[in-house]
Amino acid sequence: MGLSNSISHYADIKPVFDKAIELGGGLYEFETRGQAVRWRSRAYKFRKLLEQQMYADNPYGQLILVLGNKPEDKTVEIRIGQPMGVFKTPQGKKVKLKKAAALAENPVDTLLEETKKLVAEKGD
Repeated sequence: MGLSNSISHYADIKPVFDKAIELGGGLYEFETRGQAVRWRSRAYKFRKLLEQQMYADNPYGQLILVLGNKPEDKTVEIRIGQPMGVFKTPQGKKVKLKKAAALAENPVDTLLEETKKLVAEKGD
């Protein structure tokens, strides 16, 4: 069975993503590996659906969901996307990369607040 295209079916994903952003990442543990695999698939689907519906940047776009390869791995590690490798010039010289900017709390909420302020200033 495929994953739903209705974003309302993924309400359980958002609080986990929000907490991961708040804390700069985290670990989300399940009872079984199958549950972890299924949740990670659903989380990626939620992120994709949200991206399709938003006018602003997706606040969850930089989250990386990592699940180990061992059969006993049943925890999804949620990371905030940061450069992890070593970047080199074509001549082989190492170049230090800047850290990625922190995620906004929620661009949709920010846009909504700005809209409300504009309406209040202009009047109805």
